[in-house]
Amino acid sequence: MFGFGNKDYNNMNDKTRKEIVAWAKTWDNEQCQKCGGSFTELEIQEQIKIEMGGKPRILPVFTVDHRDGDSSHNDGYIDVDELSKPLSYGSQKPIHNRVHHKYGNCRRLCWPCNRIAGILTRKTIGTATATREKQDRVNNEQIFIFECENQINEREHVCYKAMTKAGKNICDSSEITCARYLDTEIRTPENPRAKFQQFPYTCEGKFCNGSHVCWFGVKPSIVIEQERIQHEREWERQYTLPFEGSEQTMRVTQFERATGMKWIPKEEFIKARLKLDW
Repeated sequence: MFGFGNKDYNNMNDKTRKEIVAWAKTWDNEQCQKCGGSFTELEIQEQIKIEMGGKPRILPVFTVDHRDGDSSHNDGYIDVDELSKPLSYGSQKPIHNRVHHKYGNCRRLCWPCNRIAGILTRKTIGTATATREKQDRVNNEQIFIFECENQINEREHVCYKAMTKAGKNICDSSEITCARYLDTEIRTPENPRAKFQQFPYTCEGKFCNGSHVCWFGVKPSIVIEQERIQHEREWERQYTLPFEGSEQTMRVTQFERATGMKWIPKEEFIKARLKLDW
């Protein structure tokens, strides 16, 4: 990703992530290592939401977290029991020793805990002499962004204008201030580490200005459905068979002879053009 000082920051590739997850599963009891929430229970709850709402979950139930926020390495020290097994969250066993492990800096957190940890790491005030105004600003920003994340998790996207107008009730900040908070978390070429993405969409909300916000790289299902409908209409304009009273195969042959185009089934046409991410 980016270099800070002499450290090399690296994206975690899929192979490494699978190895870390497999290692974590041997000791963390399928629990979030921050709140102790059960990953199995979270998956059951999400399945119930899917069955009731009909929308598949896009975000993961858990994520791999670097405990010190430093992605330049995975190795670190871990607390272990007398059998040299890592101690999971809430363990009543006494700490027997601290040992070094190549994945010792990593742990599994549930999605909400991981987002909170990320905000606190980036927004924590680094001085004891910070003014009350600065403390309030940082706290209000954390509260507002956290609420944005919760609503995007639930609804896949939020109306930019409606969200900033609701800021007064969320964190006691003005609409202009909340817009500034939200803008700092929208990904741009100049802000490549932000978490949100802005896209054009007009909802039925009273204040909608045609701009909505979602997780960066995660296309909301409502946008996917709009694009699917657009591709269906495009297919119908190009490939509708005008011939009646004959078998499907014969009609396709007549279509190809009449137009000089190869006939493509609707689903195949849509699948080749529909993108599930941005």
